[in-house]
Amino acid sequence: MKKYILSIISALLFLAATVVSTLLVIELLALPENPTEMGESIGKGLSIAISIIFFAIAAIVQAVAALLALIGLIVSKKTLAPRGVVVLYAVQTALPIVMAALPFLFIPS
Repeated sequence: MKKYILSIISALLFLAATVVSTLLVIELLALPENPTEMGESIGKGLSIAISIIFFAIAAIVQAVAALLALIGLIVSKKTLAPRGVVVLYAVQTALPIVMAALPFLFIPS
């Protein structure tokens, strides 16, 4: 169980940041193009700006998750852990980096 502690913490941080980013992307894609249809909304431009700020915060959380997984990868390689543990940490190191950049691709123009 000790060899999976960093993996669990990294996975929880990764999932939390991914859920926040996904919900924001869904909200951004659902914004109407016409400002008169927004009703009591704060507006499309301000919504996009706020979303970018939250995407950046989520990217920082993803970077922390990747850093924890990288530490776990280094420790698991030095302690000659089983191959599955090393692969798990390798995936958990690379995946947050990709997922941190992905929401920025869905920002509407």
